[in-house]
Amino acid sequence: MKTGEPSETAARIAVNALAARLDPELCLLLPDAEEPFSEWFVEAHSPQARQQLALWRSGSPLMRKLSDAVEPGGALFVLVRKLWLEERVRAALGGGHGQVAVLGAGYDTLCLRLAAAHPAARFFELDHPDTQAVKRRALETHDALPPAVTLAPLDLAVGLPDAALEAAGWDAAVRGVVVAEGVLMYLTPEVLDGLFAALARVLAPGSRFLFTLVDRRRLDDPESHTARTAKLLAVSGEPLRSSIDPGELAAFLSARGFRGLETALAPDLSRSYLDPRAIARPLSDGEFLVAAERV
Repeated sequence: MKTGEPSETAARIAVNALAARLDPELCLLLPDAEEPFSEWFVEAHSPQARQQLALWRSGSPLMRKLSDAVEPGGALFVLVRKLWLEERVRAALGGGHGQVAVLGAGYDTLCLRLAAAHPAARFFELDHPDTQAVKRRALETHDALPPAVTLAPLDLAVGLPDAALEAAGWDAAVRGVVVAEGVLMYLTPEVLDGLFAALARVLAPGSRFLFTLVDRRRLDDPESHTARTAKLLAVSGEPLRSSIDPGELAAFLSARGFRGLETALAPDLSRSYLDPRAIARPLSDGEFLVAAERV
């Protein structure tokens, strides 16, 4: 992120969700195509974000061409990864987990939507103050911040989530779910280790940690779309700093007090979400998803 400015990645993801509503195939991947939050956040973010959304709605082929040119299947992957993560958060809440925290929440709508369906649960969003300020302002303008959702500012690049969560009301004795979608790859390995240690301190045994990581094999391939995307992100002020080989994940988690429950790579996601809907489009393979448990 550029100092003093909200995350452009957060805005792009929100615009992507709104653009998917206009696509007869991609709209099938949206858990709630009627939620109002994404549009509020785009409107509050910047004139540039509003212009991008207007171009999508105008039917201009420019936005699709630009998206595919950067990383074919990247925008689709974001839609699919959100479905995968939400299914597992909902399952955990149904299984007795009483609280949810989203790290680096950006303009994600998960907590806002689930709060109404799970009135007994608590929800927390931790994010960079510059981005969260936009989100808070949009929600307060529409008087739409649920009482069960707490927004706590935290720059994960310089601060740890344990103290911020506890100060916001997180109960370390209650099983919970922590989500880090599209976040960990922006942290240095040292900061990433600190984040895992901090979560290990505040997550009760049996709690879940759901996150996404960049596949190091793709990032290290200079000809891959992932490597090219990484260069563009660095220019935009949001460089990728951490990645891992999926084959090293089990040892990585074990050394940090977690065990892997489930891993999903692009082919797994295609089989689960695209094939049943007869969506025959490329899906980026630069990231993979992980469900882990605190032991």
